[in-house]
Amino acid sequence: MDNAPSVQRCMDRALAHLQIGKTDLDRGLALHRESLVCDAFCLGFHAAGDGEEIKARMDAGAGLAEIRGLMTHQGQARWHTDPAQRKLLGQVLDHTGLDFYYQNVTADYGPPWSRLALFTYLTDRIASTLGRVAVPEQIPETRSAGRHGMAYSLNYVPLPDRTRGTVDDLHVIRIAHDLGVRMMHLTYNRQTLLGAGCFEAGDGGLTDLGAHVVREMNRVGVLVDVAHSGWRTSKEAAEVSEKPVVASHTTCCALHEHVRSKPDEVIRAIADTGGYIGITWIPEFLGGAGTLVQALDHVAYAVRTFGADHVAVGTDVTWRPDRARAEADKFPRPSAHYHPPRTLGWTRTRARSDPSNTTEQLESLALTNWPLLTAGLVQRGLSDEDIRKVIGENVLRVARATWAG
Repeated sequence: MDNAPSVQRCMDRALAHLQIGKTDLDRGLALHRESLVCDAFCLGFHAAGDGEEIKARMDAGAGLAEIRGLMTHQGQARWHTDPAQRKLLGQVLDHTGLDFYYQNVTADYGPPWSRLALFTYLTDRIASTLGRVAVPEQIPETRSAGRHGMAYSLNYVPLPDRTRGTVDDLHVIRIAHDLGVRMMHLTYNRQTLLGAGCFEAGDGGLTDLGAHVVREMNRVGVLVDVAHSGWRTSKEAAEVSEKPVVASHTTCCALHEHVRSKPDEVIRAIADTGGYIGITWIPEFLGGAGTLVQALDHVAYAVRTFGADHVAVGTDVTWRPDRARAEADKFPRPSAHYHPPRTLGWTRTRARSDPSNTTEQLESLALTNWPLLTAGLVQRGLSDEDIRKVIGENVLRVARATWAG
């Protein structure tokens, strides 16, 4: 593999933390290869961009939105246009063992559908390596064919007017579904017309419009995700939904209280729908040293407390080749060059750790360390049956229960 040095370095880092014996490691890696592996929420794989093109655009006076948009486009399109990088993508996907993942396609810059269009462009052109999954049965079929698949996720429900919503606007859920979206965050961090996000100091719960949206998502076949919703809003969404609800990338508040964690009562409400929580790999959400060991702590706690049927892994991390750094060094960082406005900060008083992640943490929780997560679950004494549920089967089961509408 062209990127083997960094992949091996990250694995060595995680192995140093795990302190796993050879027997458990070998058994875990074999189980990983034999099992369906699904990531409940992934930021995906980003190709190395063309730094010279970006610098030329900057020198020509391009605005922040254009530069950000170009960086995003290059991060996906070059998997197709650069043969060497496309080969590398296939190698890395094979190494992770990921058969399927939910890909966040939310656009931070540009039109709301721009990233959805970008990922459709990508998967249309490299379907033999990484394709778009439209129906649940394509997940195991993709694995059997030796390929990899993704379905789209949005960070919000794209109501036409996000300041004045009515039930007449709910047709956009069907449009998003038809374009490949199979999961949506009900809210994202802040208060919306649907309910409260997890950053809000006060959580008034699910609104009437929010309840209509949950029911419409059930009807159309879009999975309701409350990962970024407030605790009360999450619980009430689960109570309203007639289909499984998930918190695709979160942690257990019982182990580390954080604005992005979920308390036991909320997790129980999610489990009661038949859904799951996906344990994320973001260090500050995990607490402690913030390494793969802590991610395993949260998985083990959730399995022990709520049952293996209601636990998955939603890494919420991305992977970039080594070459990406060299290309990025060819132009000034847009944030320093353009001085963008500060975003709103934290308002909750709930404990949180320093959001500055260390190299040690990031390498321990690298997306390419997915096989070591499985080995770590073997080390923790989970049965093969329970491990298979956590690393993939629960994601498939819930897709079958929700995507059909």
